[in-house]
Amino acid sequence: MSERDEPAAELWKHHYEDFTMAHDGTEKSYCQCGAAVYPMKSLVQHQAEVALAHRKPRTVTTAAELDALPVGSVVRSDAGTIACKCEATRGVVFGDDRSFPWLKLATPATVLHEPEGER
Repeated sequence: MSERDEPAAELWKHHYEDFTMAHDGTEKSYCQCGAAVYPMKSLVQHQAEVALAHRKPRTVTTAAELDALPVGSVVRSDAGTIACKCEATRGVVFGDDRSFPWLKLATPATVLHEPEGER
């Protein structure tokens, strides 16, 4: 199983386990893990929280790995810069509309968001 498959495998462990109706007519549902789900939140919201909690951030350590990220990727450099790859060779720092050469970003960098698709 790959690291990308681990959150999906974890989600299979979270589904409705119990549905109750109180004397006052209010409905309550619980996940099999014991978490109260409905009416506080939906099962999908609970599953999203589980997936985020089990997500392992990926770190790029070389210019080649940084370059391989698709356009739309967001990273946090080791220096603390949060930037988005806006073109194949350019990036932008949040709060500044001027682009910079993407490969000038300090590594290592943690990938915060990586869109599906090609670069």
